[in-house]
Amino acid sequence: MFKDEARLLKKENDDIARWLPEEDEDIIDKIMESLGIFRVNSFDAQVIRRDLIGMAEEARLRSSNMKEVIGDDIKLFTYDLIKNSRGSSKLEIILLYLKSISGIVLLSLGFFGTINLTQFSWDVSLLGLFSLVNYITYFFLISKLVRPLLNMEGWHRFGFYWSAYVGISTYSYAIIFGSLGTAMNENFKVFINKGYVLLVAGLIYLVSEYFYRKNIKNLAQDRSNYYEDLTD
Repeated sequence: MFKDEARLLKKENDDIARWLPEEDEDIIDKIMESLGIFRVNSFDAQVIRRDLIGMAEEARLRSSNMKEVIGDDIKLFTYDLIKNSRGSSKLEIILLYLKSISGIVLLSLGFFGTINLTQFSWDVSLLGLFSLVNYITYFFLISKLVRPLLNMEGWHRFGFYWSAYVGISTYSYAIIFGSLGTAMNENFKVFINKGYVLLVAGLIYLVSEYFYRKNIKNLAQDRSNYYEDLTD
């Protein structure tokens, strides 16, 4: 029910990639981490991955490997892949962003409202919601835009420092907006009904999911040879 052409292709790629030599799989993973939805749409990314897996299998039959096929300049190879692809899908980026916001709002308000039944209130701070949306936007851009860009530039070699930077910056961001929200709440106490928030967030999530799958179907329309055997 929740599968689309990109997810079907990803599942098959995952199954095949398990049989590749570890060094070939690592190279393919680094290339895929560098693509990102701001550079290549999700369906084309899985098509590229399938082609890379095919290259690795052919190289293995010749007693070779991916490094010998691609060469030392993985960055240039990745740029060529992006240049020859159809690029990103702006609609996909918008829909994924809406799904992230609505999904996390649903989980956050639903989860904390459920575990704090003794203090359950159907009102929620408007400023708190604004801070939550800002936080989700920050995390979305870091994970979907900044990280793939840094991976392409070779920063994946500094995984520990990158993880530390993301952790510290995210924590600092939460502290700053949390303090700002507390200070402003002293003067601006605006609350809205939490039930309405949950209802709107749920509707946004369902509509975004529907159009996301429809967009993936459109992207896959002229490339049915890649997935039609997966849907039988």
